[in-house]
Amino acid sequence: MADLLFVVIVVAFFAITVAYVKACDHIIGPDLDLTSVPDTPSEGADPPDQPATATSGGRPTTVDLETTQGAW
Repeated sequence: MADLLFVVIVVAFFAITVAYVKACDHIIGPDLDLTSVPDTPSEGADPPDQPATATSGGRPTTVDLETTQGAW
């Protein structure tokens, strides 16, 4: 009898879990299809041959990985 109760509890748990996931999917919508994202960079992206820039205190700074790599 204990085995049957355990199986019923496990099946009920998974049924509740599936219902919860479907309810959340209904609220927030399905995941986006990442295969539809374009491979080209956006218009504001830095070209790959130029170093990345970051802002520090409102001023743009350039990060040089060759010189900062030894500091870590």
